[in-house]
Amino acid sequence: MDSTETAVVTPEPKERSPWTFTPLLYLMQAIPVALVQEVSTIMFKSLGVENSQITLWTSLIALPWSLQMLLGPFVDFNGTKRGWILGGQAAIVLALIGSAFALQAPNFFGLTIGILGTAAIFSALCNIATDGFYILALSKEKQAAFIGLNSTFYRLGRLLCTGLLVYVAGTLMRVPNVVVEAQGGQIVLEKTTGPKGQEKTQQIVQPKATLLIKDERLQSASGLSTSPIIKVPPGISKIEVYPNGAVAATPFGGEATVIGNLTLLSNRGETAQVTSQAEPGTPVRPQVAWAIVLGLCIAIYGIGRAILPVTLPRPTQDIARPFNRTSVLETLGRTLLIIGVFMASMIAFGNIFKFIGHGIAQYVTKIPFIGSTETWVMDGPKLNAEGYWLAGCLIAAVAGAILVRQQLRGTEMGEAFTSFIRQDRFAAIFGFILFYRFGEVMVGKITPLFYQDPTSVGGLALTVEQVGVVNGVMGVVGIILGGITGGLVVSKLGLRKAFWPLALAMHIPNLLYLWAAKVQPTLSGDPGMAQIIFSPVSAIAFVDQFGYGFGFAAYMVYLMWVAQRGKFQTSHYAIGTGLGALCIAMAGIFSGIVQKQFGYFNFYLSVIFFSIPGMLMLLLIPLDEHEGRDIKVEAIGD
Repeated sequence: MDSTETAVVTPEPKERSPWTFTPLLYLMQAIPVALVQEVSTIMFKSLGVENSQITLWTSLIALPWSLQMLLGPFVDFNGTKRGWILGGQAAIVLALIGSAFALQAPNFFGLTIGILGTAAIFSALCNIATDGFYILALSKEKQAAFIGLNSTFYRLGRLLCTGLLVYVAGTLMRVPNVVVEAQGGQIVLEKTTGPKGQEKTQQIVQPKATLLIKDERLQSASGLSTSPIIKVPPGISKIEVYPNGAVAATPFGGEATVIGNLTLLSNRGETAQVTSQAEPGTPVRPQVAWAIVLGLCIAIYGIGRAILPVTLPRPTQDIARPFNRTSVLETLGRTLLIIGVFMASMIAFGNIFKFIGHGIAQYVTKIPFIGSTETWVMDGPKLNAEGYWLAGCLIAAVAGAILVRQQLRGTEMGEAFTSFIRQDRFAAIFGFILFYRFGEVMVGKITPLFYQDPTSVGGLALTVEQVGVVNGVMGVVGIILGGITGGLVVSKLGLRKAFWPLALAMHIPNLLYLWAAKVQPTLSGDPGMAQIIFSPVSAIAFVDQFGYGFGFAAYMVYLMWVAQRGKFQTSHYAIGTGLGALCIAMAGIFSGIVQKQFGYFNFYLSVIFFSIPGMLMLLLIPLDEHEGRDIKVEAIGD
């Protein structure tokens, strides 16, 4: 019997359409970043956490994204990119669930910060894998074709968090308005007009008014205050007005307490009484409201996690590597050592500033523009303690830096760092990376707090839902248009000609915040959606984010050019973006200190000065005429 041998050829796996997985990948990439870096600031502010604590800890837990350049070996040399993506996303889901429960604990701030910090670590690992997977799964032509789409979906993910989710949280926490009507008389309200220090109060009488909580006081829907002004404590679930005009507030889980009385004018000697009726709606305790919002986020993110195992392809280049325990421990040790050096350096810098403040306070009894009641003068024991801290941190930072140098010597990571540092005019490049965005980052960290703080401390007294509209709609529309426009300008003019206009566009909007801190253009009463969108606050947010997107395009293009100056292109780009993320952490921590000590107006004034060093770096960095023309970039994240 004859037999015929037939060669069996295994066909190459068909490349899956990027539409089936890349938009969802980058939408999900944005969610943990937006939650940790932006939404958490608004959330903790609404829960009564102090501004300086918010800026400090939300900046610190964002550090994992700046350490992606060090965490890369975990992903590159262990497992598959596909496995890291799916495993990281599963861990993020668990972390978000933990955050929702942690918010209900008495010490919710520390617990939630710790869990969100863990989510940030897994998000950073997942981001490394996502970017690597994108290169492995798609041809170069499709990579270029879909980069703009991915950027759009990333920004949509940010809009989902900073806009929709924040708006939902604000709606859940809204205390129902109370409609009051004077029987046999008028209700006395008042209106304040004129510049600061020269305000004039005008009394207005009305037979009927709708009362709501705004700017920590009771106001009418038309923006008039009660006469006399009735202050409303935080954490109120219900407002009631009794027939005699007494106003009672009920806290969550507590009993009603009278907080003031409406002034009534009777008609023709009749005794004026008030009838009142609360509008429908039951507010949710803030911790529960944010837990519900996190639950909604978990549902959206979890659905994406359930879809991706089906749609994610299995590229042949995504080779499974066994987990090398020795390599993992070595990389982990180096990473932790570098983090320790950074933290010791940050604490040392903080102590140096304290000693500078102490020295100034010895000769200046009162600095006129300080907005804090705290003194900079340190007594003997505190002075000694801070001195020991400074000495200890300096020793730890120097010793750690020497040890890091020894650990990196002879390694590929060390060679990449060395070649990055030894490139031409590195000092100017380093200064550019650290300072170009410093002022803009300070603004981004403090502005959500500026929106929510009451006018009595210099804020704009926006509600959480109003912040959701301003930041999540106008802000994101601005950054999308700015990013697209900035990329077009760089591609048409080249980076040398475009750099100064783009840099100025990023920093000039800071003048608008300075104006807002001076004038305080609040949203009075109970404005509708259209009034919020077309308000001065929304206009400032739009211009600011447009300028940020416009100027950030130049920043990203220059980092990509710097990365292409040597053979370690991927590592150099990771180092550059990592240093930029460290700038974000330092600026975020510093912004909280400055705002606490000097108030909002002087904070925004200081931002203008802190933007100058980054602008001056443009005169020093290496830049040729052709640079930037051949680089196409769409910023996928911060």
